[in-house]
Amino acid sequence: MPSKCSRCGFQTESEIKKCPQCGASIRKTLIRGKYEVLKAVLIFFACIVAFFSVYPFIHGGKLKPAATQQDISQEAVSAAQEFVSRKLIVRSTARFPHSSQARVAWGADNQYTINSYVEAQNRAGEMLKKNYECVLRYEPEKKRWHLVRVTIEK
Repeated sequence: MPSKCSRCGFQTESEIKKCPQCGASIRKTLIRGKYEVLKAVLIFFACIVAFFSVYPFIHGGKLKPAATQQDISQEAVSAAQEFVSRKLIVRSTARFPHSSQARVAWGADNQYTINSYVEAQNRAGEMLKKNYECVLRYEPEKKRWHLVRVTIEK
């Protein structure tokens, strides 16, 4: 293994510990070929690719936490408010209570029944408070809400 003096630069092939020219201690240097460096770089990148290939399987393919029942219930109330406002005469005047005040019941087949109220103007301009019931079906694969029926108190 070649050795080189760090002080004077003298290079020797022998296993000496001190430089014959200046007397400084010689450290052994490892000269790698370009193929060894290339091999190390390729192994590094192969490890990176392997990590990112295996990571989704370790975590079951779920990188985001699943939506909770409360999150879906709040989405149901928002969707119900949208469907109810479409049925109103003067949509721009609609005022809904906070989503926590709505009653949400979950049924079979991802069906939700929302009971709440809306305050809106009628044709005469009077502000009226009307109770409503909205039945929605949630499609989790597409994250879409479908209206089954909406009933607004007369």
